[in-house]
Amino acid sequence: MRKILLLITCLTILSTTYADDPCQSSSGPYGPMTCTGGITPSISANGPVTITDTIVEHGAQVNGVLNAEKATFGSLTINGKVILRSVLVKGTVTVAGVLSAEKTTLQDTLTISTNAVHLTACHTADVIIDNSGDGIVAPQILHLSGGTVVDGNVTFKGDEGIVQLGPNSKITGKVIGGKIVHIKPAAKAVQPAITPPKV
Repeated sequence: MRKILLLITCLTILSTTYADDPCQSSSGPYGPMTCTGGITPSISANGPVTITDTIVEHGAQVNGVLNAEKATFGSLTINGKVILRSVLVKGTVTVAGVLSAEKTTLQDTLTISTNAVHLTACHTADVIIDNSGDGIVAPQILHLSGGTVVDGNVTFKGDEGIVQLGPNSKITGKVIGGKIVHIKPAAKAVQPAITPPKV
């Protein structure tokens, strides 16, 4: 009897927790999906996904465009374009496509097949850039700006990688299969002196 009551209690908690799933799609797993606020156990989508103020407890798997802001993920697996703003990913991130992130923390390894990665004011663990995807050509470029920190190594599988390292950004480990190019801060425009008119 206790086991039955315990089972009913667990099912009640689960149904209450996920009854109001914040992710809505008008056409099931195929087509646009929008997530706003709340907690969802996982996401699996084929098409554009927009996520705002949402906690995805486990993983998100998206074939398409992912645009996420102020969100938390257990892990990410994306085949397509990814735009992250103020996002936390606790597990691994695997991307076959384009990644642009700002004010984002990736606590585990980022593995990506692409020509270019842009990280601005981010913190990430190891970064692995592969060159095995369709249309991937050398060199692969990792652009770090806004004080981005790579807490680990940057590995270019194609041996022709370039890290564009902006001011205040750093890599605590090694760059393997590539080189670092330091980006100087933009020069401030000098205002021309104004000569007062002659009277």
